[in-house]
Amino acid sequence: MSDEGPRTPYYEVYPSRLLVLKMQAVSVSAKLTRREAELLDKLTREYGFISKSEAIRSAVRFYLNLLELRSKDRLRMLQVINELIAPSSRTSSELVEEGHREEDEL
Repeated sequence: MSDEGPRTPYYEVYPSRLLVLKMQAVSVSAKLTRREAELLDKLTREYGFISKSEAIRSAVRFYLNLLELRSKDRLRMLQVINELIAPSSRTSSELVEEGHREEDEL
């Protein structure tokens, strides 16, 4: 018999470029504006997430994976995503060039 007490459950996370394959579950709360909460509800329905919590977990994983990319790759990825969400009259290559010019100015 062990005196360790109850063990905290571990959960698998989705495979990603992150090196962490198992993690201890941690609860986190967040305050959202009414507008953000409405957008989260809409996103949850439109993308078929099981719950708002799952949508937030997915967004956090996505953001963490983006952070692992080199800055130019991250910029390109965000520009492609932007084009998918809100297409503009400019091409992706024009957006990438604009990003390079802005980066050079810094």
